[in-house]
Amino acid sequence: MKVWKQFDTDCSGYIEADELKQFIKALLNRRQGNKVTEEKLIEYTDTMVCRTFVRLLYCFLNIYISIVTYF
Repeated sequence: MKVWKQFDTDCSGYIEADELKQFIKALLNRRQGNKVTEEKLIEYTDTMVCRTFVRLLYCFLNIYISIVTYF
């Protein structure tokens, strides 16, 4: 919870894209020093957000298909 609260800066209970970017930055800077460019941070964040969205969409689509075929 401590880490979550550190990066959930607006205390919404969710990690938005900008907060996710700060988390990735902290994680990579710890591993690689300050070698992470803003461009790479945006790329990594967009990739994570996009993959999460696609997975959620896939789950909802499967649920929808299950409901439609059941009835």
